[in-house]
Amino acid sequence: MNINETIDSNSANKKEIKTLSERAIILINKKDYDGAKKLLLLILEVDANNHFANTNLGLINFKLNDIIGGFQYLQIALKINPNSIESWTNYIRHLIYYNKIQEARECILKSYSLGFQQTSIHRLDAMIIKSDNNILETKKQLLYRLILENKHQKGLDIALELNNKFPSEPSIIFSIGLLLMKVQRYKEAFTWLDESLKINESILASYEIIIGLIKKEFINGDSRKYEKKYLIQRSKK
Repeated sequence: MNINETIDSNSANKKEIKTLSERAIILINKKDYDGAKKLLLLILEVDANNHFANTNLGLINFKLNDIIGGFQYLQIALKINPNSIESWTNYIRHLIYYNKIQEARECILKSYSLGFQQTSIHRLDAMIIKSDNNILETKKQLLYRLILENKHQKGLDIALELNNKFPSEPSIIFSIGLLLMKVQRYKEAFTWLDESLKINESILASYEIIIGLIKKEFINGDSRKYEKKYLIQRSKK
């Protein structure tokens, strides 16, 4: 094939892609996703790295409940054009929607490292924070109910799981210490309660439990140190 034939072939391909793209948009607007998908796949036969086709195939697959396919095509679109804010927001938005929060958080950090500071990225970041807060509050309510129902081992299992996700949340760390004390694992209980005070020294219940454990000789320690700190914090209430 000579240069002129190559140019003619490229021109024909571009014209075909343009026509298929326009027809696909019409079908998408009509919500004929199966029809649009067929046209977009034809585009990929001509140009496997077509950003428009890969992006829309990803979005369409989600509409058709093909979650794996949706993520695969959006990943391809992102690799084809990592400088596209649309590619990042499409991918991250669907990660959040399908509760792939850790992956979404990693993508947001990566987008920031590439210099993206658009409002759309910040909004997605805020969605993750809100989602995390909602999950934490729901799980905490369940945890407190189990404590009240004296289901200590089940509560401990949930609290430890929550600590893996929210490692610096003092209320969860305190709950682990409390529950360990309830199941008579006193030394471990002290470690967790003491840790809760390092994060938030105003948790009076942590002092009270630690002082009680020392005085009952379940653990070794200087109760006077904790009593002094307890009185200081209590005076602030």
